[in-house]
Amino acid sequence: MLRTVHYAAPPPSYFWIWSSDHAAAEWIFEGTLALWQELHPLLVFLDEEKGLPPLGAVLLVLAACRDDWSTRSENLGLWLESIVRDEFLTRLEGDLVTGLMAALLTVHRLPKMLRGSLQAKCLLLSVIFENVPRLAREASSEVMDELRLGGPGMVAGKLPDLDNKARFLRDAKAVLTGLAEHDERSLESRIHTGLDHPDLLGAKLPEEIRPRDEGRPLLEVLDSLGGERGAAAAIARQAIAMINLPGRVGSPHDLPVGGISDITNRGTIDRLLPGELAWDDLVLAARLVHNEALYFRREVPPSDIRVRHVVLLDRSLRLWGQARVFSLGVALGLAHHPSFQKDTGGIEVFGAGITEDEPLDLQTPEGVHMALQALVPLFDPTGFLGRWRERLDTQEITTADDFAFITAAEHLESPDCRMLLGEIAHRLATRGGIFRVITLARGGALEIQLWSGSGNRTVFRGMLEEQAIVPQQPEKAAIPLRKPWSMLTSASPFLFPITPSHRAFIEDPETGGGLGISTDKRLARWPKAGWGGEEISPLVPGRDQWLAQDENGDPIIVVSPVTPGERVGVYRLAGNALEQVPIAKPSHSYPRFATVAGGAVLLCYTNLVEAFSLATGHRLAELRGRSVPPKPLLSFDGQRISILGSGAAENPVSTNWSHGDRSSWPAMFSPDAISLHDGVLRLHCGSECHNFDPGKLHFSVHPVFMSSGLIIPFATVGGSSDQPMKRLARLSSKVTALHDSRGVLEIYDANGAGDAWHVLLASPATSVWHSRWGLLSFEARLRQPSQGNPTPETLDTLTQFLKSAAKPPILA
Repeated sequence: MLRTVHYAAPPPSYFWIWSSDHAAAEWIFEGTLALWQELHPLLVFLDEEKGLPPLGAVLLVLAACRDDWSTRSENLGLWLESIVRDEFLTRLEGDLVTGLMAALLTVHRLPKMLRGSLQAKCLLLSVIFENVPRLAREASSEVMDELRLGGPGMVAGKLPDLDNKARFLRDAKAVLTGLAEHDERSLESRIHTGLDHPDLLGAKLPEEIRPRDEGRPLLEVLDSLGGERGAAAAIARQAIAMINLPGRVGSPHDLPVGGISDITNRGTIDRLLPGELAWDDLVLAARLVHNEALYFRREVPPSDIRVRHVVLLDRSLRLWGQARVFSLGVALGLAHHPSFQKDTGGIEVFGAGITEDEPLDLQTPEGVHMALQALVPLFDPTGFLGRWRERLDTQEITTADDFAFITAAEHLESPDCRMLLGEIAHRLATRGGIFRVITLARGGALEIQLWSGSGNRTVFRGMLEEQAIVPQQPEKAAIPLRKPWSMLTSASPFLFPITPSHRAFIEDPETGGGLGISTDKRLARWPKAGWGGEEISPLVPGRDQWLAQDENGDPIIVVSPVTPGERVGVYRLAGNALEQVPIAKPSHSYPRFATVAGGAVLLCYTNLVEAFSLATGHRLAELRGRSVPPKPLLSFDGQRISILGSGAAENPVSTNWSHGDRSSWPAMFSPDAISLHDGVLRLHCGSECHNFDPGKLHFSVHPVFMSSGLIIPFATVGGSSDQPMKRLARLSSKVTALHDSRGVLEIYDANGAGDAWHVLLASPATSVWHSRWGLLSFEARLRQPSQGNPTPETLDTLTQFLKSAAKPPILA
């Protein structure tokens, strides 16, 4: 009950409410948004598909589907302005109000046939919320079961867990995430064709190809056309190769009817002449081997029964998207299967329609093209099967029917569908026919069941390869590294005043710098000894980290887990990505030391050293019974681990970088609040106040009571365990400040003009960066050798920017 309330009950003063009779969702500013009679089947479809997306996001999309959206959008925009703009509008997340209204306008501009009917809305919602986080299947089913029994009235007067601002943020992000990769054209193409990959779309049949294709096999012609038609041909070839369709049991040629037409020396054992059976076993075997035995040849009946092959193609919503190409490809494979080509009756293919069935031409490129372009979304195939059941009752028995029904595997779970399939199988069996049910599941799993009046059995299982229609995509790195400032800006030349850890640093002998993990767990690269570090990744996971190199010189990072019971993590730094190297489970989750040798990662404990292959992750060797030094020198030859001694020599980190000496090394700080008065930027940290001097690029520390101006606290607007925390403060009507926990303050125009100044929060020396003016710093250790020399012009520009930002707005 509580889960249903959190899902279906709107918070107070939200943009929609349930009507007094709980029969519809209404706008808070009056007017019907969606009837429950319309909304319920949409939610049932989404629940059965992948789970329920946020209800508010669904209602926003449905509102954009209505013809009165242009009027309603103005009222919705005013409501959103009053509720969310002052608090949630950030440059980091974009202008949610503007972005949301633009995304919903994209939906409204779709042709009415793609957003008007119930089936079209099912397709539209499925496409939009395909990759949006949804309720888990169990939770989603529980919510729908309760709403099915009690309706919206069961949540009347109940309050959800989120207020209207947090609820809107969740709903808006769901819509923006779903429409992020779609514009009006791609969304229309996706709904029309259902394909996940736009490069497979084929617009229309090229006229110039048809003349020279005359006489060529159809599948070869479709291959040359490419696009959807080529994909369907590739699936058809797979179906022909996979599906074995033997001759009919009881075929007229095999029936023991009629007389004897001849005697021959070839045949089956059941047609041997009775006299042949009088020989002893050895003589009979010899006569059979040498083709000397004699057989009856039976007389073929004068009237042969024509075999009628029929393929019924389900075109319901579950067979949309990529499954549409799979299902039509299987039908195309059956239409051109060699086993069916032997019969003179040919093959008929019928596609499901809303009120009547559509004959499909799968013998010409034009027919295949039209079959792929048809948009006939049905909820289920029961109407389609019901019409064929009635047709079999009224048709005369003039043929031996061989039926195949292609559908989605989920439909066999429906009792109504199974009942109709059983009745059709019974009617075909009474007239000597065969009924095959071919099901397609997600991912291309194919199954053929043979149905009869007494039951059904599975005769084939296989897997259609998705690579036949989808271009091979390169594998994504297990843990992508975030380049400096990828979350805030496109690029940044900052060198942070961070120092590398003693046990996680690879020195460059030429410069004294190198690659390492800082003491605050950032992966960084230091250009020179004693300088600041260029951040590669803001956070390296794990409680403890070690850094080493393999034989190829690639850095290998070993991390121990934070939570007990988890495995040790091993990562290879390749280019700009961390590739995880899975290894077997070690003896313990928390090694004392880790290094790399002989193509293996070595994990050291008090009395144990284990070696795991960097190529396969298998355990290669272990060394027990010896006391292991805290920092051992180890070797591994592929079979045996050796302890060469202790590596307790002085680390260059301890001599090249100062640790904790504030007088000679800038120190990072994190503010709680901010103020701007007379062009002076003040950052408040507890009892201290850091005043920024734009002319000297310098912070000075003063007691808080000496500061003046309106103090504005930072409000958290984002961040997670593996991403920097983001905090926002609006300084004035003109300027907004954004701070992230890595230690940079971004000051930009409230209108998002793009002229942001980035200030490194390090005291006393600091750096400032601007996309136009570049890097500014008087501290050489915080800038690259070729950058950072500020000019009077740039310093004056920064000063004037802060002074203009501090001016209060002019009241009318």
